[in-house]
Amino acid sequence: MSGLLSMLKSRKFWTAIAGVVAVILVNLVGLDETTAKAISTAIVTLGGLYIVATGIEDSRKTAPSRQVGTPEDETVGQP
Repeated sequence: MSGLLSMLKSRKFWTAIAGVVAVILVNLVGLDETTAKAISTAIVTLGGLYIVATGIEDSRKTAPSRQVGTPEDETVGQP
């Protein structure tokens, strides 16, 4: 049950749902095939980019932080 609740709180999940609904609505409106395909492609692309960016952001929140430029970095590979 907690997995379902965490999924319902996920921005990525709701972005995917909104993308699917938007694509369905675009195709139901009755636009010509070329226009509907272009709009659907744009929605899916932007939604996918947002989901990937959110995933990267989420992974950086959980990853251990590492400071760049510490003395250990400068001595790696030196005798």
